[in-house]
Amino acid sequence: MEWIRLRLMINPVPASRPRFFRRGKFTGTYHAPKYKHFLYEEGPLALKAAMEKLKDTSLFPIESPVEVRAVFKVQKPKTTKLPHPRGDADNYMKALGDLLQPTVVADDKHIHTFCATKEWTENQPCIEVKLRLLAL
Repeated sequence: MEWIRLRLMINPVPASRPRFFRRGKFTGTYHAPKYKHFLYEEGPLALKAAMEKLKDTSLFPIESPVEVRAVFKVQKPKTTKLPHPRGDADNYMKALGDLLQPTVVADDKHIHTFCATKEWTENQPCIEVKLRLLAL
């Protein structure tokens, strides 16, 4: 099977840890505002734009084992001493997995293999995604 390529024109954000709050006996959870904005506002728009460029969308949502490779090109700040973006690569991948379901992958449990790379960019930030169905 050949690779399906998507380019999401969005500045990548790593998944945040869930935060907890208490109101009396009630305990609830929430995510950091930056991650929530990525996941529910900017991300779906970028994903929709990337999906519109595909010729064949009949295969989506994928409900079989899939390999995902992603390059997270993060906007480089004006001043930084870091050689690569802050945030663990697996947290960037978690955010992508959350974003891809249920439109591209029916459930992120179908992601069998993933490879994530994070790097700075001084051009347009984006997420370059390649997906390939696996015959297991």
